[in-house]
Amino acid sequence: MDKVQKFISENQHQFGYIMQEASRQWIKKNPSGALTVGTCNAFIEHYGSYHQILDKLERYEEVLKDIAKLSKYEGNQWYENLKKVLED
Repeated sequence: MDKVQKFISENQHQFGYIMQEASRQWIKKNPSGALTVGTCNAFIEHYGSYHQILDKLERYEEVLKDIAKLSKYEGNQWYENLKKVLED
């Protein structure tokens, strides 16, 4: 067992802190490739966190539903395409 493995083994109660600190230092050293506990830091900086993305998606879906209600009439190809997107 090397020093790092031993340290982690002896400090299991601090896994969250260890991961957070490792991530922080990795971001400082390599911002575009650093992991932030499962996700690439560059992805998070560009798109936002998982929860931010879900919030945006919910807002977009609500807007699309409102648009669909306003444009609902038979033969409207735009409406038919939008309806397919909302069904997925």
